Amino acid sequence: MNRIAVFIIGLAIGCTCVFATAASATTFDLIYPNLMNVTLPQGGGITLDGADFALLVNKGTADIEAADFFGATFTVVPSRSEIALYPFISSSYPAAAPVHPNEAVGSVIAWNAILESLILPDETFRNTARNQVLAFTIQRGFNSYAGPIVFDVTMTMGHAVVHFAISTNVALGDQGQYALSFPTVARVSSTTGATPTQQESWGRLKALYR
Repeated sequence: MNRIAVFIIGLAIGCTCVFATAASATTFDLIYPNLMNVTLPQGGGITLDGADFALLVNKGTADIEAADFFGATFTVVPSRSEIALYPFISSSYPAAAPVHPNEAVGSVIAWNAILESLILPDETFRNTARNQVLAFTIQRGFNSYAGPIVFDVTMTMGHAVVHFAISTNVALGDQGQYALSFPTVARVSSTTGATPTQQESWGRLKALYR
């Protein structure tokens, strides 16, 4: 796979997360894979590095500044527990922000070029290729599950929230066998009015009642 950093990692994953300390009005669209195919061995995981899983498009009238952009949070509710998904916005490339109005940003190479297909003609695309921006880790526990999983994801940036689902076909790989692809993509628009704290509480309640 082109420029996808693959790591064999245990069940405990250390993630550096940046939480928003203040929220301001933002409006954005997210282009993301609504279908994903992944092959993982037992106890193995994949972390994207230099090829993102999504593009963020600023649909507001002002820049999305670094505080909001890098302060974005994610809540994920999987339909099964055998595979975990950990999306994040990496702070390792500070030049990703600010995001200007009608600008899409993210890292695209040949492997994930399908993301560009939903950029509109009047939008500009700033490709951060080879720099990790909108990335994730997908991790298998020590199990042999193969089959479908749906990840219900909530992303909060400032007061803007998007909800989206990634349907995933999971295959069991031999040790050292990894694969990941995005056959189809979709686009979703943010809504406003919820705070990050409220949205995280909603995610925990949803997990309890699935």
